[in-house]
Amino acid sequence: MRMMQDGVEVCCLPDNAYCSADVGLQSPLDLCECPIGNEECCGDCWHYREDDERKYLVL
Repeated sequence: MRMMQDGVEVCCLPDNAYCSADVGLQSPLDLCECPIGNEECCGDCWHYREDDERKYLVL
Protein backbone atom coordinates (compact mmCIF):
# COMPACT_ATOMS: atom_id res chain seq x y z
CA MET A 1 0.00 0.00 0.00
CA ARG A 2 1.13 3.55 -0.53
CA MET A 3 2.67 5.26 2.51
CA MET A 4 3.00 9.05 2.82
CA GLN A 5 4.61 11.28 5.41
CA ASP A 6 4.43 15.08 5.21
CA GLY A 7 3.39 14.85 1.56
CA VAL A 8 6.35 12.66 0.55
CA GLU A 9 5.96 9.02 -0.47
CA VAL A 10 7.83 6.62 1.83
CA CYS A 11 9.61 3.78 0.04
CA CYS A 12 11.59 2.26 2.90
CA LEU A 13 10.63 1.46 6.50
CA PRO A 14 12.55 -0.08 9.40
CA ASP A 15 12.58 -3.90 9.51
CA ASN A 16 10.44 -3.86 12.66
CA ALA A 17 7.65 -1.69 11.19
CA TYR A 18 4.21 -3.32 10.96
CA CYS A 19 0.49 -2.69 10.94
CA SER A 20 -1.18 -4.11 14.05
CA ALA A 21 -4.58 -4.12 12.28
CA ASP A 22 -3.28 -6.63 9.72
CA VAL A 23 -3.79 -10.31 10.63
CA GLY A 24 -0.26 -11.15 9.45
CA LEU A 25 1.29 -8.02 11.03
CA GLN A 26 2.93 -7.05 7.74
CA SER A 27 4.75 -3.85 6.94
CA PRO A 28 2.39 -1.23 5.49
CA LEU A 29 4.50 -1.29 2.31
CA ASP A 30 3.72 -5.00 1.86
CA LEU A 31 -0.06 -4.60 2.19
CA CYS A 32 -2.31 -4.38 -0.89
CA GLU A 33 -4.92 -2.36 1.01
CA CYS A 34 -5.39 -0.87 4.43
CA PRO A 35 -7.08 -3.26 6.91
CA ILE A 36 -9.17 -0.37 8.28
CA GLY A 37 -10.03 1.13 4.88
CA ASN A 38 -7.71 4.14 4.57
CA GLU A 39 -6.55 5.03 1.06
CA GLU A 40 -2.92 5.40 2.15
CA CYS A 41 -0.87 4.94 5.29
CA CYS A 42 0.59 8.03 6.92
CA GLY A 43 2.27 6.41 9.93
CA ASP A 44 0.11 8.51 12.27
CA CYS A 45 -2.48 5.76 12.58
CA TRP A 46 -2.38 4.08 15.99
CA HIS A 47 -2.09 0.69 14.19
CA TYR A 48 1.33 1.60 12.75
CA ARG A 49 4.13 0.26 14.96
CA GLU A 50 7.91 0.23 14.96
CA ASP A 51 8.85 -2.21 17.70
CA ASP A 52 9.60 -5.86 18.32
CA GLU A 53 6.13 -6.67 19.68
CA ARG A 54 5.35 -8.38 16.36
CA LYS A 55 7.69 -11.30 17.06
CA TYR A 56 5.59 -12.18 20.13
CA LEU A 57 2.25 -11.91 18.32
CA VAL A 58 2.96 -14.06 15.25
CA LEU A 59 2.54 -17.78 15.87
